[in-house]
Amino acid sequence: MIEVREASLDDVEDITEVHKSDVKKWYRVVGSELIEADYDELTVEERWLHGGQWMSIETCYLHIKSFLEAGGRILVAETDNRIVGEIEFITDREPSPYLDHAEIYVLMVHRDYRDRGIGGKLMQSVEPYCDEMGFSRILLSSEERSIKFYYKIGYELFEEHETILVDLRKLPKIKVNYEPLTRITSDDVADKLLIIGRFHNTIATLYNIKDIFPFERMIMKYFHFKIIDKDKEHVLVIRKSNMINNSMYYWLDSRIEGKKEILHALFKALYLARKLGISKILVGLRKDLIDLLDNELNYKSIEKIPWFIKEVC
Repeated sequence: MIEVREASLDDVEDITEVHKSDVKKWYRVVGSELIEADYDELTVEERWLHGGQWMSIETCYLHIKSFLEAGGRILVAETDNRIVGEIEFITDREPSPYLDHAEIYVLMVHRDYRDRGIGGKLMQSVEPYCDEMGFSRILLSSEERSIKFYYKIGYELFEEHETILVDLRKLPKIKVNYEPLTRITSDDVADKLLIIGRFHNTIATLYNIKDIFPFERMIMKYFHFKIIDKDKEHVLVIRKSNMINNSMYYWLDSRIEGKKEILHALFKALYLARKLGISKILVGLRKDLIDLLDNELNYKSIEKIPWFIKEVC
């Protein structure tokens, strides 16, 4: 019997165990190399590198507390008096085409309990919450290994995105009219579209760029900008890190027209990243936009990020 209930901070240790089960081997960072090691030998930062905030009790506690405070919801699946899966979701209201929706932030089932319907049960359990909150659609971005699963439970392909790693070292100089910002809030991007760097929806992305993890070795610094382009204003956040890939999150004025104008805005953002001393940066971009890049950028594809949708009422 699988039972699904709301999670609490008392579940942190069990949720961590669920996520740790997905890691086959653990590695320490020694200089510039990764050396195989036992979990107990790793620092909190090294554990985080294997899958994020869920990999240590310390960071998982901070995440769950902050995620719930940000308006997110967390459900856990139990069987045999043991937590064997969890799902996190958060609601947002964005301009078209995303509109009002709940986004699945993460879904994880313990390795020893997969292929028993637990993931489907957790996904189905989100739907009554959407009905209760007045949201009629669920959106999510998927890893390639999970695509068949989402089709199986009734989701449809919504948008095709892809992560590319852009080499900025030969990027030509571009004129950019911008203002540095100390931070951004949901009000700053309320009428804007998160088109570039859409790994999550707006609310989840704003949550991700909050500095809530007290790392000692890992530095993640966020730079915030307003970019003025004629009569339009865009909002850009660039993450610069010493241990993980640099990346960007870019909200464009919803009045932006056409793919060429979007790519024009992208090049301005890339040039700002170069001015920050970044040589390579991860960019999440719609597949149809990548197809137009031709030889204008030096980049390589990293992974596909298909977005799925399900209308629930």
